[in-house]
Amino acid sequence: MIVHHPRRMRRTVLAVVTAVAVAAPAAAGWSPAEATPGTRPAAPTRLTVDDVPAPLNADESPRFGWLPRDADANEVQTAYKIEVRDVDGALVWDSDKVKSAQQSYVEYDGSPLAPGSVYRWRVRTWDKDHLPSPWSAETRFETGLDDGDWGGASWIRRPPGNPGFRAVSVVDGRGRVSGGNVTLASTGTDWTDYVVTMDVTPVSRAAGVVFRAPDSANGYMWQLHANDNALKTHRMVAGGFPTDARRAVRHVIDPGVTYELSIRVMGRTFQTSIDGVVVDTWTDPSPSGSTAGTIGFRQAGGEVADFDDIRVTSLDGSRVLFEEDFSSGLDKWVKGTTTREADEYTLARTEVDVPAGTIVRARSYLAASHVAELYLDGKRADRMTNYGHPGEGYYQAADITDLVTPGERLSVGAMLHWFSSGQGRVGAEPGLLVRLVVEYADGSEFAVVSDGTWKVRRGPYVLVGTRNGEGLYVEHLDGAAQRAIGPWKQGWYDDSAWSDAVVLGKHPVAPFTHLDGQQTRLTETVVRPERIFVADDGTPVADFGKVIPARPAVHFDKGVAGRKVTIRASYGLTETGRASTASTATQGTNMSFPYTQAAGDQDYRAFGHLGFRYLEIPGAEEEITADDVTATVVHTSYPQDGAATFDSSDDTLDAVWDLMDRSLRYSVQETFVDTPTREQGQFLHDTVNISYGLMATQHDRVATRQAIREFMLSQKRWWTSGDDIGRYNAVYPNGDNKRDIPDFTQVVPDWAWRYYLETGDLAALEDVYDNVAATAAYVRRHIPAAGPTRGLVTQLTGGSGQYRYGIVDWPVHGRFGYDMTATARTTVNALGVDVLRKVALVAEEIGRPEAEVAAYVADADALADRMNETLRKPDGTYVDGLLGDGFQSPHAGQHATSYAVALGIAPTEDLPELGAYLASMGMKQGPMTAHWLLEALALSGAHEHLLNVLTNEDDYGWAGWLAAGGTFTPEAWELSGSANSASHGWGSRGIVQVMENVLGIEVTAPGGAELRISVPDTGLTHAEGSQLTQRGRVLSAWARDDQGVALRTTIPVNASAVVDLPAGRYDVRGPGGASAEQLVAEGGLTRYRVGSGEWTFTQVDAG
Repeated sequence: MIVHHPRRMRRTVLAVVTAVAVAAPAAAGWSPAEATPGTRPAAPTRLTVDDVPAPLNADESPRFGWLPRDADANEVQTAYKIEVRDVDGALVWDSDKVKSAQQSYVEYDGSPLAPGSVYRWRVRTWDKDHLPSPWSAETRFETGLDDGDWGGASWIRRPPGNPGFRAVSVVDGRGRVSGGNVTLASTGTDWTDYVVTMDVTPVSRAAGVVFRAPDSANGYMWQLHANDNALKTHRMVAGGFPTDARRAVRHVIDPGVTYELSIRVMGRTFQTSIDGVVVDTWTDPSPSGSTAGTIGFRQAGGEVADFDDIRVTSLDGSRVLFEEDFSSGLDKWVKGTTTREADEYTLARTEVDVPAGTIVRARSYLAASHVAELYLDGKRADRMTNYGHPGEGYYQAADITDLVTPGERLSVGAMLHWFSSGQGRVGAEPGLLVRLVVEYADGSEFAVVSDGTWKVRRGPYVLVGTRNGEGLYVEHLDGAAQRAIGPWKQGWYDDSAWSDAVVLGKHPVAPFTHLDGQQTRLTETVVRPERIFVADDGTPVADFGKVIPARPAVHFDKGVAGRKVTIRASYGLTETGRASTASTATQGTNMSFPYTQAAGDQDYRAFGHLGFRYLEIPGAEEEITADDVTATVVHTSYPQDGAATFDSSDDTLDAVWDLMDRSLRYSVQETFVDTPTREQGQFLHDTVNISYGLMATQHDRVATRQAIREFMLSQKRWWTSGDDIGRYNAVYPNGDNKRDIPDFTQVVPDWAWRYYLETGDLAALEDVYDNVAATAAYVRRHIPAAGPTRGLVTQLTGGSGQYRYGIVDWPVHGRFGYDMTATARTTVNALGVDVLRKVALVAEEIGRPEAEVAAYVADADALADRMNETLRKPDGTYVDGLLGDGFQSPHAGQHATSYAVALGIAPTEDLPELGAYLASMGMKQGPMTAHWLLEALALSGAHEHLLNVLTNEDDYGWAGWLAAGGTFTPEAWELSGSANSASHGWGSRGIVQVMENVLGIEVTAPGGAELRISVPDTGLTHAEGSQLTQRGRVLSAWARDDQGVALRTTIPVNASAVVDLPAGRYDVRGPGGASAEQLVAEGGLTRYRVGSGEWTFTQVDAG
């Protein structure tokens, strides 16, 4: 049954036609009604350089963009003229009058621009009548730095280690060891033969026990490995693990289960028992193994384990050499390390005397591995992040003019956070690079750079261990230690006890050999909870109303020195009102922010973020109110006034739009992320889905362009030979290096083309052609010419485990029974057709030879034909694929048919029946691929069913998720196991289908040069909304009632639109009395072509 959700009385056709404006950001002070036909254009507006207004680190070959303005109907830009001047007003480039409609990505073509310099530019345009506009207002941009322009700035860091470090802590009466270095007992380096027995609980991944260790680099290390269900043995020699001693003894090891482990050490023979049963006896064949040494623990990054009731005795049991039950502190374990911590915080500072004079400009240039904040006289000046491979990183520029006082002392400080490798992060090594430049009115310049004169020390954080198995560490700020350090960000601070900075060398220096100016930037918004309530046990809990990606902060009035307050975030609550720690409420993540208090009044502020809705503050022993708790919401910056708008006659649909829109905005921080909590990694398919949505709804350009660049770099780094050619990393950047998923790779050509369709950025298309052509070759290599699956993409190489040959959907239950035994999978083949078609479009657009383009088209058509010959059932629906013997899979899931329809493979004449078939199934796809179902329903003409899928609260889908209390699109419609994320933006790509196939605004030519405006027959009585395209904002408002259909739309200057309306006669009114061009009607439509301006269409033959 199709159920709609009416909200208000239906608008009449007349109301839509006479409405003043769709709710949308207005073009600055400009109303088309103010001008008469034949007037001159207005001055261009919205000036950008590489899509950024007034950038501080533009490339030295900038690309200019603007929006032409003209009140006349059907206006286009016929020419432009650009002037660029330096800071003194001298002309450095005059483009002269260029006859062109191009208004974006116009490349600078003047003499070389100086690095780190200020320029101003302006533009004027000519209209269709060859009338010129006034000059635009002058807009500023600044060039950034090349690698040779850092003026002697050096990469610095602190000496590694932590004199106060112990990897072991006491948790629930047991010793907990989390990631990092080897921890040894403080006695026993002379022990030779003995028996060590202990209770071992692997918490995450594995538990490592060390014995016969004379020091932290030598000895033996046994692991109870829960990930691999094995006892693993290792010999440690000089910090390494020789392969001849790496053994795996199969044994079921479950996380969270406690095992009694006993190791009998006799000469070079070691007998291992688990729960009293001997499971292994091994004699080391190498004489290189240590002959004496103590016991300890070793947990690698991401590994967490608990230990208890440790006992070391002589072989005959007559002497007890060591006992530990963790009831009396940690004095039995060695303290301090000189090796790099797995999660390293560094404070760095210097002080300088700023020369007197009139300062006209001051800039900071900052780079870091991984995260750094820069402070000037105690005020934060900037924050930046690099998670990628050294040599592929970024620097960031900031305006610090108001933070520098001439003739005064200036304190320059930075905090650097480096946190090993993990999802979304390459480990590399820690490093900080700073250059400050102060310019004076007399032309002089004063610079400060990071170098060996800086002082450094360890930051006030306690190394706790990882939040989960993805490499992100729990952030434990020690407030007492922070207070003891004192006001280190301020001037005249005594840093004489700090270490001298370790200098890697002046930039560029290995491994930091190259930096690009970063165009993306985080936006930070401080919010307060909607309410504070008290759990049953008295714990105050803050509710922020919706899931947000944020850094929590809490004010305490009555702190107690040394008291640990475990602030905890969560997506959900327990029955007693506490923040839940269940897997589906935390994404299997330790979402705590432990804080050790100082005495008295103080503020806790997290340095890193997580996604969460609830925040509890247990054990504070004081009243916590809504005034005491805040969260700094973080996401990438989107263009001002760039947001799309949407409103309709269906409350539920409007709520679904809001859900998708918010989820998209919150799914990009330093990079695109799968989730802001569990991994915080730039997964390829997630990125493509989110990017698709954000390009349409937030006018995103720079984050998408950066992500495309990074995935192209992944191909260059890892996928350049043999059968690897043409693939991309499934996550990039990433700590596990080379890893792909076949159908993640397959969506890249479509992504590149979509970016071009939205932007018209031809240079970007040219840059990626070799990459996507290699992807087409990858698909072609897997189409056999003979055999049971001839002509079909077969076992597309890549992936492993559940992802091998293609993931289809995620998680397993999100595949709804899809037959993963199929050798030639329908989804992979459909994406293969799309790869070839999109690469053909790219090739044609950039002017590749006709034969090359034709070959892609022919191969795509042949593959589509073969799919239709072999993968369809007698009723025309598609099976999941062919099995290895060439027979059809017995299963025909929704994915197979939706992909075939959405990707233009199914025969046109069969689309109505296929649409009805898909609609009859409801939602049988996961959030990762649900957009293909929406697209398929739209292409098959099943628009009412499309609306039903979007708004049905009684089935899987967005409305059902909202009805269950969700506030961010999920990883799966049902959370469970490792698919436990309630904040996965990949489920929001469907917002594009809402824009195109419910509201009826679609970009159909590169850069928004042409649009399609329609009134989809979904059952809505009205809808209105807008989208900022590359050529300006498009608005549409329509209504249906018994008087017929009425539409009002506004098309920007330099664009045209095809308007599709239900068949009928219409009263058409254009700006200034202009007429629309009526086109040949087809498919039950009445069709017009219009140019710029506001147009109304009112049906006159209904009712």
